[in-house]
Amino acid sequence: MINDESGGRIVEQQQNVKRSWALPITLVLLVFSSMGNILLYTKHIEHTRGNTVQTGESIFQGFKEGQEQLAHWSAYLEEVLSRAESEPSLARLTAVHMADGVAREHAGLAVLMEHAGMIDSANLGQAADSYAAYEQKLEGTLRSVGTGSGGLTETERQSLGEVQSSFVKLTELLSAFHFGMEGDRNSMIRLTGGHDWIDIAEELHKELREYTGA
Repeated sequence: MINDESGGRIVEQQQNVKRSWALPITLVLLVFSSMGNILLYTKHIEHTRGNTVQTGESIFQGFKEGQEQLAHWSAYLEEVLSRAESEPSLARLTAVHMADGVAREHAGLAVLMEHAGMIDSANLGQAADSYAAYEQKLEGTLRSVGTGSGGLTETERQSLGEVQSSFVKLTELLSAFHFGMEGDRNSMIRLTGGHDWIDIAEELHKELREYTGA
């Protein structure tokens, strides 16, 4: 028969064994918990950086498509102007087709102004609206010419001249962007932060507003 003293020692030994196992188990659980948190945090960082790079790539693509957009519009406009004297009916028809193309456009400059507004809302919060107004006036000018008849009037020629001048200025501003950064991950991250382009966006915004008279 086990006396009280012996029984007490056995219970105490059992408790000591339990305590000796409790500490390492707790430490193991803490290690696994920390590893899990680190893994989740690492994935969060990777996801955030991935989104940042994608935004930068979208901005870069906006500049690239903006150049293509203006080159396409300029070629269209040159066709209108070159036909104005000899074939005014064809010039007007070309203006209608160009207006249709402008109405369908939502890339290049539109994307740039949207990103600019999100990055610098204090100075460029209205940039997207300014581009929309620019596009609206451009389309309206072209449709007005397109629906006319006979030779182009002096007012129509002047309006088209203003369009051409605007295209030249916007193209010059876009050419200041460093296109050589294409494919560089760190450069894309910088673009997302507004570096290396937001000053160009400000000048683009000014030109858009100048054309619309805003």
